[in-house]
Amino acid sequence: MIAHAFLAATAHQAREKGVQPVGQPGPSSSQWRRFGDSWQLVVPGSRTCTDTEDDTTR
Repeated sequence: MIAHAFLAATAHQAREKGVQPVGQPGPSSSQWRRFGDSWQLVVPGSRTCTDTEDDTTR
């Protein structure tokens, strides 16, 4: 709670001094993307997929 109060007071003082708010970061060049609650590695390029429905080996 003390840390929260400190950060709130510091932010308030900065606003009173006329400091510009911090903007959002730009687009990332990382290949990791967040989908819902998980992170997935997105690899650019063509994807190959094997159709398992045609495999009728029993």
